[in-house]
Amino acid sequence: RRTTGQRASMDMSAPFQTDKNNGDALGADNMETQGDTSWLDLQLQCLVVQPSSAKRILWEFIGLALVIYDIVVIPLQLLEPEEDALSTAFSWICRLFWTADVAFSFFTGYISQDSQGMVETRPYYIARHYLRSRFLLDLVIVGCDWIEVVVGAIGDEGSGTAFKPISMLRALRPFRFLRIAKARNMADFVLEHIRSEGAMIGSYVAAIVLLLIGLVHIIACLWYG
Repeated sequence: RRTTGQRASMDMSAPFQTDKNNGDALGADNMETQGDTSWLDLQLQCLVVQPSSAKRILWEFIGLALVIYDIVVIPLQLLEPEEDALSTAFSWICRLFWTADVAFSFFTGYISQDSQGMVETRPYYIARHYLRSRFLLDLVIVGCDWIEVVVGAIGDEGSGTAFKPISMLRALRPFRFLRIAKARNMADFVLEHIRSEGAMIGSYVAAIVLLLIGLVHIIACLWYG
């Protein structure tokens, strides 16, 4: 599948190449996209990954697993469990993963409706698309994660003051539930790459079961917390 980034670097000596599917002349469009490609785009082109690549699919699987982990762990905070080394390690894994996910999203191509359904791989247009779509949500989630670290550090240093970080931490943690909005997109992305009909049905059934278990878990934590 050709990408617009590849089209932008095509030779200008072939100004009237045609698309094999519809036969439309793309010469003028090739000139325009090449003119829009900057030197920085060409240098960053090697970092761009296809949205359907194995790297991206694996990344989405990991993100989906971490969202499920958050759904299980965050309601348990109502029961005020003691924090051990394992929970601290998982918290840092989640925090670092979602921070890296913001950077990774700036280099993941997307299917552009403005380019006849081709995959956009020019970094400038990928960044613009991401900033206009999911960036604000990701920024709020990641920002709350790092604010939680700062508030915890301040609380450890000034435990004798009137400042009470515990209540602020409790107020910040529910913001992590915003990742559920990302979970739907991740699940849809993974399901799109399942080719077997049996595996597709099994995946939908598993998703419904996990949703019901998650709801029961949240209700139980609210009831006993």
